[in-house]
Amino acid sequence: MIIATAGHVDHGKTALVEALTGKHTDTLEEERRRGLTIMPGFAYFDVTRADGDTARIGFIDVPGHAHFIHNMLAGIAGIDAALLVVAADKGIKPQTVEHLRIMDLLKVRNGLLVITKTDRADADRIALLHEELARFTRGTCMEHARVIQTSITTGEGIDELRNELAQLTMYLPERFPNGNFRLAVDRAFTLKGIGVVATGTVHAGRVENHEELVIAPAGTRARIRGIYSEDQPALVAAAGHRCAINLGGVELAQLRRGDWLTTSDTGQGTTRIDVQLELPADTQTTISHWLPVHVFHGASHVTGRVVLLEGRILQPGESTLAQLVLDEPIVAVHGDTCILRNQAADETIAGARVLDVFAPKRGPALAERLDRLHKMKADDPAGCLQVMLADQPVSIALESFRRNRNLTSNEADALYAEAGLVFIEVASERHGMHPDQWRSLHAEIERQVRRWHDKTPDSPGIRLQELHAVLGRRIGSDILEAATRELIRNGRIDQSGPFYHAPGFQRPLKDADSELWKQVRQAIATAGDRPPTVPELAEQLEVETASVAAALRRADTAGLVVPVEPNRYFLPGHIEALVKLLTELSEDSADGLVTTAAYRDASGLGRNLAIAVLEHFDAQGLTRRTGNARRLIKSMR
Repeated sequence: MIIATAGHVDHGKTALVEALTGKHTDTLEEERRRGLTIMPGFAYFDVTRADGDTARIGFIDVPGHAHFIHNMLAGIAGIDAALLVVAADKGIKPQTVEHLRIMDLLKVRNGLLVITKTDRADADRIALLHEELARFTRGTCMEHARVIQTSITTGEGIDELRNELAQLTMYLPERFPNGNFRLAVDRAFTLKGIGVVATGTVHAGRVENHEELVIAPAGTRARIRGIYSEDQPALVAAAGHRCAINLGGVELAQLRRGDWLTTSDTGQGTTRIDVQLELPADTQTTISHWLPVHVFHGASHVTGRVVLLEGRILQPGESTLAQLVLDEPIVAVHGDTCILRNQAADETIAGARVLDVFAPKRGPALAERLDRLHKMKADDPAGCLQVMLADQPVSIALESFRRNRNLTSNEADALYAEAGLVFIEVASERHGMHPDQWRSLHAEIERQVRRWHDKTPDSPGIRLQELHAVLGRRIGSDILEAATRELIRNGRIDQSGPFYHAPGFQRPLKDADSELWKQVRQAIATAGDRPPTVPELAEQLEVETASVAAALRRADTAGLVVPVEPNRYFLPGHIEALVKLLTELSEDSADGLVTTAAYRDASGLGRNLAIAVLEHFDAQGLTRRTGNARRLIKSMR
C-alpha cells in the first residue's frame, strides 16, 4: 500500500513519517538546511494486521509549500490512500485546502485525517479544530475519514495511527497486475557501479527482471538489469508497488521526470485527449473554451488548452466532456486522472478523467462523437464494449480500443471472444462489430440495392457513396466496403465497375445498341490481356468509330465495361482478375509494395498498359503510388 502525506508546510508531515518508519525523508542538503520538504521523500515500514498477516506500507512525503506544488503532484500520482495532516496550533491553511482539492479531483477515496502537534494546543482549541475539519471535509473524499490526534513530542496517537494504517491495508481494494506495465518516472539518476536508475509508482501490469521496456513517449528501448520494489530487491515489479528499476542500454540524458516505463505494445504519446472535466464547487473560477492551462498527469507537467465540447463556459460544481490540446505529448490511457492549474500555475482549478487518447479534432460529427464519449465513461472494458456496440451499426477499431484501455493482447483477445465480435479487416486496422449489427448491415445493404433498382430501373446499380449516404454516415466507408465484399462473395449482391446491383442484373440497352454491344463485348472478351482500342474495334467489326465509341459509353453507364484509358475498355471480370493479381503480389512482397515492372511481368500487359491499369487503380483509391511502386490500401479479399 502506498500512502501520501498532504497538508500545509510546517504542519509536521515529515516528522510524522519519521515517527512511524524511523526514516527521515528529507535527504537533500537544501531541505535539511531550510527545514522544509522540496522533493517527495520515501519511507517504508511493515505492520501486523488483525488477521496476523504482515503488510508493507510505503510513504510518499510530499512538499507542503505552494512553490513546490508541481513536486507534490508528481509524488501523489498512483497512490492508494492519503494522510491529510493539520497542525493543532495552526489549523486549516491554504495548502491544506489545495491539497484536499487535489486529492478529491484525483479520486483518492481512502485515507485518514491526522491532527499533529497536539502538545501545542489546549483541549478547547483541538475540539474546535475537530468541528472545523468536519465542515471543511464535508462532501469531499475525506468526509468519512477517521480523525487521529498525534504528537511527536509526547508520542500521543502514534501507535493508534500505526494500527489504523494496518487496518486500512485490510480493506483497500486489491491491486491486480492487469494490463500492460506502466511506471510513472518521477526521478532518474545514476549510481556508481550500477548505472541508470528510474524510480516511480507502477500504475498497471507487471514486469520481471531482464525484460525489455520502452521509455515513452520517446520510444527508447532499455533492458531491466535489476528491480527494487518497496525498498527491497525483487524479481518482479507490479501494479501498486513503489519501484526503482536499474536500466541497461540507455543513458541518463534519455530519461526525465514525466516519462513512462512501458512494455513494447503500449505507451504511445498523444497531444490530444478527450476527458471528463470536473470543476470543484468551492472554486471561484470558471473555465472557458480554449483556456490555457497547466496539465499534470502522472509525474509529467505540460501546458495546453481546454476545448469544451458541450458548451462555452463551465461553472463551479459542473462537469462536462472536453478535449485537452497539449503542447507536448503525454502517455495516458483511459481512466487516468489529470490535474489542471491556471495559466500562472498558482491555483488548482479542475480535474480531468481520461476517456480517449485517440481523440480527433472537433469536427462536423460532434454529436456522434459526444454520444460515443458518453458510452466510453464505463470503467469496465467489457461493459463499455457492449454499450458502444449495442445501439447502432457501428464498428470499433480494436487496436485503438485495446491501447486506450491498456489491455494486453491476451486480455483483449479474451474480451473480444467473450463478446462474440465479428472481425472486419480493413486497410488501416482490424475492426469489430456485434454479430447482430453485422447481419443487420448486410440485410440493409441488400434492401437498399433492391430499392435502388425499383426506383431507377435504367440505372446500372448504386455506387458506394450513394449507398453510404442512404445508410447513414455512422458507418465507416471501410466497413461498408468490407460488408459489400462479403455479400459479393456470398452471391447476395454483385458488382459491375463502381456499381452494386442484384445478382445477374444487367441494365437493358436500347435495341439499336444491343446487337452492336454483343459484337463489341465478344471482341473485347476474346482479345485476352490487351483489349482493342476503340479504333481497333471499329476496324475489326467494320463499323463507324463513332458508333463503337457511343456504344461503349452507354455500356460504361450501364456498368458493363470499365474505361482504363480514354479509348480502351476492359470487362469487369478482367479488372477483378487484375486486382486479384495485384493483391497476391502485395501479399508476397516483404514491404507490401508492388513495382510497375513486377506487375507488368506478372500480368503480361506490357509496360504502357500496365502503367495505365495501375493509374486507374490509383484513381479508384485501391492503391497509392510510392515512387515507382504501388501500395494496396484497400483489400479486395
